[in-house]
Amino acid sequence: MGRYQYKPLDPSTNDIRLVTILPGEFDDPIKVEITHTELAPPAHDDKPKLLSLKEIQEALPEGWSARETLEGRVIFLNSVDSYNTWTHPDPTYSREAYDPFAQEDDQPKLRYEALSYTWGSSQSPGTVEVTRSHKHWRAMFTQTLRVNRNLAEAMRYLRYKDRPRIMWIDAICINQADVKERSVQVKRMGQIFSLANKVVAWLGPGFSNSKLAVTTLDYLAPSEVTKYLKVDYELSPESVFKEFFLTCSKQDRRFRQLAYAGQRQPIAPESQVPWPTWVPNWSQYLLITVRHGFGFCASGISGTRAGYTCIASDKLEVTALSVGIVTSVGDTISGEFSDFAKTLRSMQVDQLRERRYPTGETYLDAYTLTFAMSQVEERMRHFGYPTLAELREAILVSEASESTLKDTVTSGYKQFLTREANQVLPFNLSNGYIGRINGKVQQGDEVFVVLGCDVPMVLRSTPGGEYEVIGDSYVHGINDEEMEPHITVSMNALTIEQT
Repeated sequence: MGRYQYKPLDPSTNDIRLVTILPGEFDDPIKVEITHTELAPPAHDDKPKLLSLKEIQEALPEGWSARETLEGRVIFLNSVDSYNTWTHPDPTYSREAYDPFAQEDDQPKLRYEALSYTWGSSQSPGTVEVTRSHKHWRAMFTQTLRVNRNLAEAMRYLRYKDRPRIMWIDAICINQADVKERSVQVKRMGQIFSLANKVVAWLGPGFSNSKLAVTTLDYLAPSEVTKYLKVDYELSPESVFKEFFLTCSKQDRRFRQLAYAGQRQPIAPESQVPWPTWVPNWSQYLLITVRHGFGFCASGISGTRAGYTCIASDKLEVTALSVGIVTSVGDTISGEFSDFAKTLRSMQVDQLRERRYPTGETYLDAYTLTFAMSQVEERMRHFGYPTLAELREAILVSEASESTLKDTVTSGYKQFLTREANQVLPFNLSNGYIGRINGKVQQGDEVFVVLGCDVPMVLRSTPGGEYEVIGDSYVHGINDEEMEPHITVSMNALTIEQT
């Protein structure tokens, strides 16, 4: 077998080489085919600009309306015949003007994977067999190509057993002996990698715990977010966390991080940089009221309306529903289940049984569910939680009878409820609602449901008519988008500022 001879690339056709790794077992000789093909980026210039929802709505026939999903797609609703469709009712209306997925065909038709790896040492190189056919005969000819040991090892691991794999590999697809070609093609690598349908990063063979390490990467920030974040080590932590907040909010169309804001401290004691109260400080332990896994959604599916405006560098303007004003704050709830039970038993239980909460249930049940943040069997099926009746009985039963309730309200459940209860403050709102917060709430604070945020937020007004974030809260009857039938709310455009 002779040495592989490269055919020059044709600069007039935007040529690149691709290597097809032929199937084989791990220890089989590495066999490939090298082909030339044109790399043409997709043309977007003639594509219409996506219209806004308002522009789409204005062009709809009578009886039709348009709504936008969290993924950015527009769905059309026919109120006359009561059906929905992804297609504009006017068949002459360009789909590319309203459907972002209609432009997926703009992706390059050429499909290949780009390999990123470390060249490593040139000692003890490996050999690749390049097969090619003669243009006048049907016979196949094989030539050899030397590659660095790291690449040969990578190709063995990346080779499929049952099908070929098309890749762009710099050491093979660029003629390394041709200095002029190498200079030109290296400058094109950014485009080649960006147009690949997948980039494979080869780190080396696996070891005992490498699978765990690699699968852990799935839990890190998705590429939909990270591609908008620029690494700049000169930025302050405050700036990084703020950029992360705004980027995630824009992509998710939700304010999930707002629930972690409010408990703010400077990164270091000597730091004098003002910290926006709506930006979580991810460098420290964040004390929240409602854990993410509790499954609340106070603002409902309001993500498509969860717009915001970042004013200057420290103020955030959002849209919110006003729930109520804090009229009184109770003492810190003890961390012992029995102490909470004693407190509730001392609150004129008979009156609590008779008095009706704004949602229609008794205040006794409302206090019980507020203490438990609704983590009972009726709401959280098959978690092993007690029913509301069992929990209520456990709270009201005398101390002498507590031992009989061990099977219905376990010690583990009691510990679950009181885990952070010694930092919880109960509060009452002006409209009769009650709530709890792991934060320093005070009389006069206001509770809002910020559109796009899963939990009610306690905010504190400032002399300038703006608000500071105190923290997330649990307000019974509000956390599950339940407030509209019970109370009158007002829509507010709030400006949340730094301290």
